[in-house]
Amino acid sequence: MDKIEEILNLLRRIKEENVPLVVEGKKDVDALRYIGIKGDIKPLNGKPLYEFAEEISKEFSEVIILTDFDKEGKNLKKMLIFYFEKNGVKTNTEYWKKLSTLSKSTTIEGLKNIKKEVLTWVL
Repeated sequence: MDKIEEILNLLRRIKEENVPLVVEGKKDVDALRYIGIKGDIKPLNGKPLYEFAEEISKEFSEVIILTDFDKEGKNLKKMLIFYFEKNGVKTNTEYWKKLSTLSKSTTIEGLKNIKKEVLTWVL
């Protein structure tokens, strides 16, 4: 299985999850919508992490973290895990781990380019 196929399989699995996705901002939400993710996506939008985690914990018991794959995104992911777990929210980072190794992009926003790659691959 090549990388594009693996990414598409991961995206299909994310679509099937009934768990909100936590992303950094609106552009990440837009990119995920563009590639067909229709579920609940919660952007941080600069809100303090402890406050964000507290709000999410009132509504959900689990989240999928999809921060960017760069150094800042890795640090943010670690801090989110800390605050979510402190509030009793289970964190899923498996998709983050797999996408970070498969994707050419260092950002979630960059995943929107997967459509272009797929079209090139298919055509």
